Amino acid sequence: FIFNFEERKNLRDAFIEFLEYDFDALSSTSSYGVSFAISIADRLNKNFVFLDDSYKNYNKRYHIHGLEDLRNLEQKRVVIISDKLATGSAIIRATCALRNFGMISDKFHSIFDYGYSSAKDVFSGKTGFNEFGQKLIIPLETKSLFDLDTLLEVAVEDKYINYEEKDDILLWRDDYKKWSATHNYTSSFP
Repeated sequence: FIFNFEERKNLRDAFIEFLEYDFDALSSTSSYGVSFAISIADRLNKNFVFLDDSYKNYNKRYHIHGLEDLRNLEQKRVVIISDKLATGSAIIRATCALRNFGMISDKFHSIFDYGYSSAKDVFSGKTGFNEFGQKLIIPLETKSLFDLDTLLEVAVEDKYINYEEKDDILLWRDDYKKWSATHNYTSSFP
């Protein structure tokens, strides 16, 4: 998507359709998400806040770039844009970082959503997001341009994969332990 102008424009315009509500700034956490979020912010004349996760190995927090004065966005809505929604851990940290600085962070948009039910439970505030069991008091609304379920339906319809392969991919997503046991998969990482 990043290379081709038309594809970038199509994604930008699709995101802009999602953003038909009031907000003050856009934010992103990932390198792919940054390019789209900045493009959208430029098109809509909105501010941009970059949440740098490179500090996570040291203090498990985001370093916020793009704000000369954090008070300018206190009680202002900042929408997070990213390339994908998987487990949601990075998005939860980003949401908490923005909220800790007094910003309203209640919406998140991504290009692709894997559809993990555990992420949906965390975003809704049903389950905790860390080892202390802390939950989101204000839910985080998520909306993505594409999702795994639809992608798999189209892939079967267009004969890129068959129904067995689709079911196998869904098993990988929904029950990784069972999938890895049936595939004799062992990670090469400790």
